[in-house]
Amino acid sequence: MFALCALLPIALLGAISYFQVSEQLQSQCYDRLQKEAKAHGLAIYERLNFLENELNLIGASQASQAREGASRDKAAEGVILPTRFKAISLMNSSWEMASIQGSVHLNNRKPTGIEEDHMKSGNTVLWVLEEAEARPRIFMLQALPDSNIQAGYLIAEVATDYLWGENIGNSVSPLTDIFILGPSKALLFSSVADSEPFLSGIMDRISIKSSGFFDVEDHKEKYFLAYRMLFTQPKFLLEGFTVVLRQPKSFILQPMITFKLTFPAVVIASFLVVLWLSIAYIRRSLIPLDALKEGMLRVSKKDFQRSVILNSGDEFEELASHFNQMTTQLDRQFKTILARAEIDRSILSSLKMEEIIEVTLRGMQGIFMDDSIAISLIPPVDNNESKTYAISMNDEKVRQIPVSYNSRDIEIFKTIQRHRVYRQGEEMPDFLSRFKGLNHQRVLVLPVILNEKPVAAIALARQSSAEYKEENIAQARQMADHVAVALSNSMLLEELNSLGWGTLMAFGRAVDAKSPWTAGHSERVSMMAVKIGRRLGLNDRKLDMLERAGLLHDIGKIGVPAFILDKPGKLTVEEMNIIKKHPVIGARILEPIKVFSPIIPMILQHHEQFEGNGYPEGISGTKIDLCARILSIADVFDALISARPYRTAMPLEKAMNIMVEESGKMFDPEVLEAFFDIVEPNKDLLVPQGLFIENHIQLGP
Repeated sequence: MFALCALLPIALLGAISYFQVSEQLQSQCYDRLQKEAKAHGLAIYERLNFLENELNLIGASQASQAREGASRDKAAEGVILPTRFKAISLMNSSWEMASIQGSVHLNNRKPTGIEEDHMKSGNTVLWVLEEAEARPRIFMLQALPDSNIQAGYLIAEVATDYLWGENIGNSVSPLTDIFILGPSKALLFSSVADSEPFLSGIMDRISIKSSGFFDVEDHKEKYFLAYRMLFTQPKFLLEGFTVVLRQPKSFILQPMITFKLTFPAVVIASFLVVLWLSIAYIRRSLIPLDALKEGMLRVSKKDFQRSVILNSGDEFEELASHFNQMTTQLDRQFKTILARAEIDRSILSSLKMEEIIEVTLRGMQGIFMDDSIAISLIPPVDNNESKTYAISMNDEKVRQIPVSYNSRDIEIFKTIQRHRVYRQGEEMPDFLSRFKGLNHQRVLVLPVILNEKPVAAIALARQSSAEYKEENIAQARQMADHVAVALSNSMLLEELNSLGWGTLMAFGRAVDAKSPWTAGHSERVSMMAVKIGRRLGLNDRKLDMLERAGLLHDIGKIGVPAFILDKPGKLTVEEMNIIKKHPVIGARILEPIKVFSPIIPMILQHHEQFEGNGYPEGISGTKIDLCARILSIADVFDALISARPYRTAMPLEKAMNIMVEESGKMFDPEVLEAFFDIVEPNKDLLVPQGLFIENHIQLGP
């Protein structure tokens, strides 16, 4: 039994570890493949941008030559890179071609009206022409600068070995296969031969979403597969490419196969060794263990009088001696320990001062059986008024009695080290007025010390003249020390809570102070967001996180230069890109603080838009954190009705109309409806900065 109890957990742990590590390896493989698919897609997108820029240079050269009366059949020297374009031609509206480099064959393919409008706007069109017996070809079309589509445009066939990264090597993990599919899911590139049958079997699963992962089998080999779609529609009028990566399961799970083979042998060998040792040593321990077992059974029945006698000459004999000492002490202290443990548990589980005091008074009443017990709080130096909480033998409730402390009382506390007993006839301090005139013969006073300063006093009073025993005084002193710990926890929690919210407020104001136009913005956004969240029925914890996120939502603007924040005119594209980085900067600033981890998605996503046109990630709908959707509405509303360097504060009605127009576009309609439920009945109470007159910011839970 001992051997089984020792080895079964090991075997179970090994099995659990095997499955957990296998799942972890699979999860890591999926994550890595998804990241690599994304990186590969971005690399293709960057190459498309580079090709577009090169085509712009060629177009600029042709337009320049045209203005100078030169021939358009040649490009400027050094501009064309044959390794990136297979052929380039110049065409007019009659579809007449003038070759610039190589020969372009389009199989009678002509631009549509939408494509022509797209090129007139200075954009580039991307074509994928599929052919029966060959891989699809890719073309770029672009209107000549300083002209229109009737005057001419460039068309170039892209060198696919450059576009797919074949000539520079694909940066993927070992044994990873790459497939690139076109808009119609036609195969554009494959790192393995004869891949069409494999792709035809998974095409339906790839078409479901823009990205994903799943298991797949090909020629009896199992693979992990991940894919991601590259969105090129807005820029190139092409639905997009799909990057597919796969990796063999056997390669990923090879360490677990080795573990599976060696672990059983290790378990069997360990079992035999433990079994042999257990037979030899456990038999020597059975007799002492039986004697100790009988002793423990007697203790469980509260029989502390009989001792355990052992003469084994080993650790068991020493253990029996300590056991006998323990039972002797338990015999004297059992009842007191049980009562004190109950009081301690109640005290240490509460962080409210009045609850701590009440539990302490009732517990001490049960232990000491004195006529009256009181706890008196010592006020701060600048305040003499305080309270005494008292309970007597016949009282059902704890009573609160106002008391006044004077300088003499404080000096008396300085002279009391651990305790002091006042006898009948002795002059008592004013804070013991509760016991004056009640014919108490003895009053035991114990100061509660915190940070070397008295913060309270515990007083036990009895009408008999019996002196307090040292044992009772020691127990009362321990209770006073427990009260000190509990009060310290309560005060510390209160200070930490105050410090935390003060720090959040300071952070928010520090960000707002960077620009005179945003003073108070974070506090107003926080207040409005909490109102919306409460209207939506968020729980207290979510509201607390939302309030914190509101105060810190613009903390990333610390990294934005002040001249951009205060610029009176329209921002340039570069300046706007800097502004758009502030959610990511804010998330990075808060990332090392673990307690802020729940609010990082709110801060990171508060500029995302419901239809997906926001930043930094461009996510949409319910993929955006609900609290981030709430913050977005509160943030935009406060910005609209507040003055900015580039405009005056917007009238409320105009701001509300803009909010309505953005329903389903920028804003979540359900959240916006909750916002209107709050604002509509209170329009007259709004001031230009967006706060309700009768509602100031209330921080804290």
